Amino acid sequence: MSAKQNHTDDWTRRFATLLVEHRTAVMILLVIFTSFLGYFMVTRLSLRVVLEEMVPPQSTEVKLYKRFSPVFGGVNTSLFAMKVKQGAIYQADVLKTYQQMSDDIYFYKDTDRFSVQSLTLKKTKLIAGEAGAIRIQALMWPDVPTQPEELEQTRLEARRLYGGQLVSLDDTMAVIIASFKPDVDYTNLYQFTRDLKKKYENQNIELHMVGRPIILGWISHYMYEMMVIFALSFALITAVCWFYFRSLIGVFVPLIKALLTTIWGFGFIAMVGYNVNPLMLLLPFFVFATILSHAVQIMSRFYEEYARLGDFDQALIESLAALLRPSFSAILTDAMGFSVLYLAKIPTLQILAILCTIWLLSITVAVTFSAAAFFVIPMPEKLTMYGRDMLNRITAKIATYERARTVLVCTGVVLIAAFILSTRVITGDPTPGSPIFWPDAEYNRSAAAINTTFTNLGTDVMQVYVQGPEATMVSPSVYRLIEGLERYLRERIPEFGGVQTLVPIVKQVNAVLNEGDPSYEYVPKSPEAVGMNIYFFRSRGDPNDMDIFADKEWKNGNLTFFLKDHKHATLEKVTAAVREYFSSVGTVPDVKFYYPGGQGGLIKATNEEIESGHLTTVAVIVTTIMIVIYVTYRSLAAALILMVMLLLADFLSLTYMYFAGIGLNLDTMPIAAIGMGRGVDYGIYLIDRIKAEYAKCRDVHLACRVAIDTTGSAIIFTAMTMVVPLIPWYFISSLRFQGQMGLLLAMILFWHAVGAIIYLTAAIVYFKPKSILRVPEEEEEEIQAVPVLVGNPK
Repeated sequence: MSAKQNHTDDWTRRFATLLVEHRTAVMILLVIFTSFLGYFMVTRLSLRVVLEEMVPPQSTEVKLYKRFSPVFGGVNTSLFAMKVKQGAIYQADVLKTYQQMSDDIYFYKDTDRFSVQSLTLKKTKLIAGEAGAIRIQALMWPDVPTQPEELEQTRLEARRLYGGQLVSLDDTMAVIIASFKPDVDYTNLYQFTRDLKKKYENQNIELHMVGRPIILGWISHYMYEMMVIFALSFALITAVCWFYFRSLIGVFVPLIKALLTTIWGFGFIAMVGYNVNPLMLLLPFFVFATILSHAVQIMSRFYEEYARLGDFDQALIESLAALLRPSFSAILTDAMGFSVLYLAKIPTLQILAILCTIWLLSITVAVTFSAAAFFVIPMPEKLTMYGRDMLNRITAKIATYERARTVLVCTGVVLIAAFILSTRVITGDPTPGSPIFWPDAEYNRSAAAINTTFTNLGTDVMQVYVQGPEATMVSPSVYRLIEGLERYLRERIPEFGGVQTLVPIVKQVNAVLNEGDPSYEYVPKSPEAVGMNIYFFRSRGDPNDMDIFADKEWKNGNLTFFLKDHKHATLEKVTAAVREYFSSVGTVPDVKFYYPGGQGGLIKATNEEIESGHLTTVAVIVTTIMIVIYVTYRSLAAALILMVMLLLADFLSLTYMYFAGIGLNLDTMPIAAIGMGRGVDYGIYLIDRIKAEYAKCRDVHLACRVAIDTTGSAIIFTAMTMVVPLIPWYFISSLRFQGQMGLLLAMILFWHAVGAIIYLTAAIVYFKPKSILRVPEEEEEEIQAVPVLVGNPK
């Protein structure tokens, strides 16, 4: 052996000896350290959805949100629709129920009351002229009509003024629009919506509720289900470990290591005061599975060495010495997969990047602690990996390296095809409603019902803000610009639902002031006339009735555009159309229009950051991992071979997203990116084993054969420990996002495992890279024994 090898061997021996001699101290330190962080995990862990953490803070749209949302709201706008199954909404008992529900929403503790719009509120007025006088009064306040004549008159007035927006043109559905405070408690809000359904739904009435707060309320409701799924996944992991090792030590050592680092990770998160987005809980579970897979590799090697040596201490030393280098490289590449998420300028991703990187790097510490578990768990007299015997029946049939050229050609074809298909994945959400839920979920059914029933309403909101000098929001020129903008969008954007502005109110009052002549239904030419029209309308109202349209000084205004969906293409089209409109017709001197704002603006900004961040993330992951591999093995060939595996995994995952109708957004981009860094450790372990076996036998085919039967079997088993627990998510999770992302992760890991065993061995056999198959000069003259095959290859 070389001096370097002796030095390594001496170091590992001293390390193992230290653990054996001081096992009690190690265990005490383990308990204290874990208890300390466990306390923070139990008492301070925060699992909340915080809007400011989910958007890029430096984007123009987010700055608009911070500037104008305290005045006009909009991000938390929600729709509460009441639909009658028989007849029209204009039935006395139905309208009374609608009024009661409006009051419940209006007086809910987290409602921004100025934002509430309902047919039965005092601010919702009818405008009429009769006997030379103007009559402006509440449409259905304080009491709803009960007599047939009153109901018919109310129907006509509501249809004329609010048809298609607050009430559907077919008279079967009426809506209540409300915005909630930024710090609304989503759990309580979910319960509030359930109480509404329980209280008001009956044989003739059904409720539909949509909006960002409603989505987050559903997510908080499903937190318990998430925990149950995690528990089921943990049980499946335990079962897979038992299937493979059939001993307590084989099950508990990997699980203890994974559990310890999980407690440390969540404890550290809680201790430093960071918040964890519940939608991102899939990633911490992914970290848990990653840690487990490394523990399984060590455990599997320990079984192998113990069977060969029959000595506990020596087997542990040999296992640590053999896996020290590949484990370190694999852990580092896993950590890099998380750390590059910091490049996406979105706080929730940056927080995850920092925490999960530190979490994964702590595996090196966990190796020390978990090794101590070997000494406290009873050892069976004989260690047998029953699972390996079964897996070897599979690996014995794997000889793709004998058809290396065919494998590489097929890999190239799949790589090109996957790349082409991956370019078709769209940014943002590809469907109306919410992709977080399954298509037949209550939320998506409600979104579809509202979007198809209302002509001037939509379940998604984008805002345009107006800013100028005093009295800007009574300027006729500004009103005519707004009127033209609505017409311009309606003609060009099929997804455009309608707009909420003061323009129709001003026009209606102007016509009534002129004896109801329809030819006078236009914006007056003087600011005084516009102001007088608004004054008439807001008379007998409350001081905050106009707050959704303009601020107290009438310098700033708000235009709320309702859209049928929030697809990235729709938001882009609307933004471009608004820009084209103002470029063609100009604006009013000293008046500025800011867009896109509100919920639509935040979604657009996030999509654009994700779109640019994904390409950067993939490039940095590939480059970083290539550097790590090259520095570890001094092998450019190993780096290039693994780079193909990385790109193939990324392209295949995007291909799956394309066929599954999944868009690249805040929730899916981290999964696709992290999957690249996570799966490459399979290739690292296999390359290291091929390199070690080739140094013994000088035969690349035999080295690959042994590596597949040993490390390859461990790779298959490791993939099983992660893939098997993830698959049930697709079938039992009520959240489509979690189900599809669980399946996507399972597929990425499966592709990495298959790629490592089939593609990687074929590439090494075909290209015979000297940097991988290099034997140190001092070993050239040594006579090595031919390695014993574990399987029974033909």
